[in-house]
Amino acid sequence: MKMTESEYRTLINEKAKKVESMDQLKTLIEEIEAYEHDYGTIVVGCFAAMLGAFNVVNRGPSGGITGFQAGCLGWEAIKEFMSLTKDAPVRLVDFANMLYPQYADKFDRSISKETWKYLQEKAVENLAKENQSAHPNVVNHWKSISMGNVPFGYSVKE
Repeated sequence: MKMTESEYRTLINEKAKKVESMDQLKTLIEEIEAYEHDYGTIVVGCFAAMLGAFNVVNRGPSGGITGFQAGCLGWEAIKEFMSLTKDAPVRLVDFANMLYPQYADKFDRSISKETWKYLQEKAVENLAKENQSAHPNVVNHWKSISMGNVPFGYSVKE
């Protein structure tokens, strides 16, 4: 039976959360593979397979990760699957926190000294490349960064 992406997500993730053994994981993956996926549901299916595998490992003898470790797991997934520059600093922002005044510091327009150093080093590196094919506006932007101008109205956090 064909479902909406939302219906499929609810169903398959509920099943994945209950996986406790390799046999159950195999059954889940077989069900995911048998489903006639579209562009969106294949992603949902892949995630459910990952969630099921996570549960098998985490419920095993070495499992039982903490909330902190779960956060680390999330960052590992982001680094592996997102189209990010692998060595670049990354920030994840939960804009729902704008509803609460105690999170004001999460929304300042600043970057760390380490991030600023990274940006300046990459700008200099990019400017030094031979056969520069970047647009002149980009080259000028790199020059500005390399000369110490923090872009986009940001400041460097002390």
